[in-house]
Amino acid sequence: MTDDFQRKLQQLKQQYVNSLPGILKNITDDTKLLISFGVTTIDTSEFYRLVHSLTGSGATYGFSHISQCSREMESSIKELMSAKPERHNKIIGHILVLCNRLEEAVISAVNSDIEVEAVSTNDLFRIDPWKILVADDEKFSREQLTLLLEENGHIVYEAVDGQDALDQFMTKKPDLVIMDVVMPRMNGLESAKKIKAETVDHFVPIIFLTALEREDDLVECIRSGGDDFIVKPFDRGILLARIFSMQRIKKLQVELERYQRDTEEELSLARHVFDSATQRNNSGSQVIVKWIEACGHFSGDVLCYSKSPSNDLYIMLGDFTGHGLRAAIGALPASDIFYNKVSNSSSIEEICRDINQKLKLLLPTGQFLCACFMRISQENNQIEIIVAGLPPVVIKDNQGEIKLLESSNLPLGILDSNQMQINVKPLTIEGISDVYSMSDGIIEASNVDGEMYGAEKLLEILKSSDSIEDSIAELSNDFRKFLGDMEADDDISIIGVPFKT
Repeated sequence: MTDDFQRKLQQLKQQYVNSLPGILKNITDDTKLLISFGVTTIDTSEFYRLVHSLTGSGATYGFSHISQCSREMESSIKELMSAKPERHNKIIGHILVLCNRLEEAVISAVNSDIEVEAVSTNDLFRIDPWKILVADDEKFSREQLTLLLEENGHIVYEAVDGQDALDQFMTKKPDLVIMDVVMPRMNGLESAKKIKAETVDHFVPIIFLTALEREDDLVECIRSGGDDFIVKPFDRGILLARIFSMQRIKKLQVELERYQRDTEEELSLARHVFDSATQRNNSGSQVIVKWIEACGHFSGDVLCYSKSPSNDLYIMLGDFTGHGLRAAIGALPASDIFYNKVSNSSSIEEICRDINQKLKLLLPTGQFLCACFMRISQENNQIEIIVAGLPPVVIKDNQGEIKLLESSNLPLGILDSNQMQINVKPLTIEGISDVYSMSDGIIEASNVDGEMYGAEKLLEILKSSDSIEDSIAELSNDFRKFLGDMEADDDISIIGVPFKT
């Protein structure tokens, strides 16, 4: 720190001491009004703010007797503001005693020699120059802090209250806000909330610099949007350390935001490739009604359907172990095999075996695919179905009765294909109204009470609805009500194929 800086500090302290008699007179006048005419004669909140400002400035300039006395006095004023009328006289009497003590402390300060401790240079932290907004209604505390910050290379803007701080924040766009709590027009807590509301997409730290000491008050500072707080009198080294800490957090925040942007771009590209690969030939003359919802960025469930050259409709609904990108990786080779085999009018057994063999080679132990394959031939009036580890396929007839086709095959990717026995179930289309296939994400979902949604509720909805569209819409609504505010913890997939004409 330079000699010029020390000289300016000395001048500020002298100006502060010169202002003390005027501040004391205002406090004394309000105290006399209290004694003569009672609480209704003055604005007790303004009286409290006046005394509180002396608490902070007295501590800042090293007059501990002034700070301690005014702190006790502001505590009594707060008590007076909420006390019953019968206690007013006793509290006012105590305020008078404190006012007399404050007068003695001010006289002592005025008659003392004005000295300023030497301030060491900042060799411990490499602090980047920032634009800093300082908000404090107490002039001398604000000016001393401004002087210190400017000496350390920062650009400083001064605000005299919370509203002024908010207005200047909007125009000056500072990197950091240092805020007092008790201020006129708008206090620091309210101002901080409004500032944070304007910075939801970027980090602008707020440090509360306050004479408040109660734990509840300091907790409220953080709750209102403060990122740190320092109690007056502040240590200059500690203040600079807190600014350095905020700069470090800001740099980490910028790096995190850049990483998030890069990740989102990569995920967007991966999602585009995934969708293009798994849905590239999805086609069919029948309308497949579906409800598919990913738990994470990617769904571990995969749905592919396509028409073969023989005009048969092929469908594959699969559920990989887990969810997200880890689960979705296996969907690319599986869908590739599916579409290639459909283009050759292969059997669903052959499709199932080829996908199984590929996944057995690619997936690690513990990763597998539960799947359902369908081949629908309107010309032959037949459906062929393979269920491998998925919940039962639901078959609804024209009378509204439901039958379940249980899984009779192992999930894919566990055994070599030459070890697998694949069971294909043939059905006649005649008499069938709808066919549903689903992953386990719906029936195994749990609500806040740990209750599973279960197959019973699902089957009841599928049975009672007149159309597949109504069934799946009603199921989705009921499922949302069941979860409440919770999110599903697994991917959701259900498809319905209508046959009723």
